[in-house]
Amino acid sequence: MIVNLQPLWMKSPNRSARGGTSTVDLIIVHDTGGPVIGPALNHFMHGSGTGRASAGYIIDTDGQIVKIVRVSEAAWQAGTTYWHPRNGVNAASIGIEVVHRSCSYPAAQYASLITLLTALVQAYGIPRSRIIGRSDIGTNDSGRLGRKSGDPGSTFQWSKLEPQNLSPGIGRRVGVAPPPFPGSFLDQFPTGALRSGDNDTSRRFGGTVRSTVTGNPVQELQEALRRIGYSVGTPDGDYGQKTVWAVRMFQKHFHEMGLPENGRVDAATASAIWTLS
Repeated sequence: MIVNLQPLWMKSPNRSARGGTSTVDLIIVHDTGGPVIGPALNHFMHGSGTGRASAGYIIDTDGQIVKIVRVSEAAWQAGTTYWHPRNGVNAASIGIEVVHRSCSYPAAQYASLITLLTALVQAYGIPRSRIIGRSDIGTNDSGRLGRKSGDPGSTFQWSKLEPQNLSPGIGRRVGVAPPPFPGSFLDQFPTGALRSGDNDTSRRFGGTVRSTVTGNPVQELQEALRRIGYSVGTPDGDYGQKTVWAVRMFQKHFHEMGLPENGRVDAATASAIWTLS
């Protein structure tokens, strides 16, 4: 007779108290970057110096869930991160590592991930819109995204979670066309795209000075991305590298929609951002 017990429990020493943060309100999905569970578990159970790391849970390729840090404690899973309004998310998040290196994620992993996410959302009241990927939050020291741009990667199908109604926010597809966004730029130039170097003050949009465009399209874009949660710094109307990388990580998360991962905001990307913000 086979007895199926979930999850297994292995206590990682790489953990800490959640400190003054009493509310866990974020779940981060990672991939391990390796094809088998052994090296990942060994790393999370040991490690040394600045290389010490852990997560709340790890899901093997066959769907087996291993719990390694209690939810009452913070796992060392995210490093330098931002998700509005918080710099550094470890103290308020639960990390789930999925064993994966390349190719498609197995169906057994998605089934276990959905089961685990459902239980965590119900048990801790975590907003469904705050189930995101490491690539959505991993920043460098200046706050620019892109430090973990391939985690959990372009083969991870966020749409697998949608039928379970887990993520009506960041994880949903865009179904209804939104109002025009941002400003009047895409109204006047529907095939154009906001891009690096655009600036509200100089009225440069789509790489060209356009005096007929009203409002502040770049700042509106930055504010919308920040409402979703992405790191853009202070919305200032200048389409700099923080904005470029925030757009790229948004596009990467929604790769199943066929968005170009180029950091530019065309009509399709603008529609997705507007709907979710």
